[in-house]
Amino acid sequence: MLDPKTSEPLPRTGVQTGRHACFDLLAETYWAGTITGDEVTAHWDEDCPCGRLGVFFDGDIHRYGEAEGGDDKITCARTPDAYGNLVDFALSGADTWCRANPEADNVPAFATGHGSAFTFRCHAGKAEVSGKTFPLDSRGFAASLWTPLD
Repeated sequence: MLDPKTSEPLPRTGVQTGRHACFDLLAETYWAGTITGDEVTAHWDEDCPCGRLGVFFDGDIHRYGEAEGGDDKITCARTPDAYGNLVDFALSGADTWCRANPEADNVPAFATGHGSAFTFRCHAGKAEVSGKTFPLDSRGFAASLWTPLD
């Protein structure tokens, strides 16, 4: 969790609202740090009301760009250009499909990537979000991706 203005880490205590950042501890061949444009609220010192133990996020997650009335500005200069290029490449797959199928009701996963949280359709040759790939729980998370720990 980062301060949205300075990108400095926020304390991991109490309830904190800031920019979501994460690091993939298993990565060995690619940049594993990600700083998002998402404003999230984390509860560090209490367990989730659903019964899961440990830190949890509120379901109300939105983009900083929406809240500030314009484009999102991520202040960390160390985020590699490769990550941005990867995102552009993944999103370009849906637009490429839509140029060839300008009014398709569905963009197949091979064009968007199988890890997308959204489904897409084509309108006038451009991709647009048409739904979500997973049913969401009351907090806005993909319920089927959670596994209870015994």
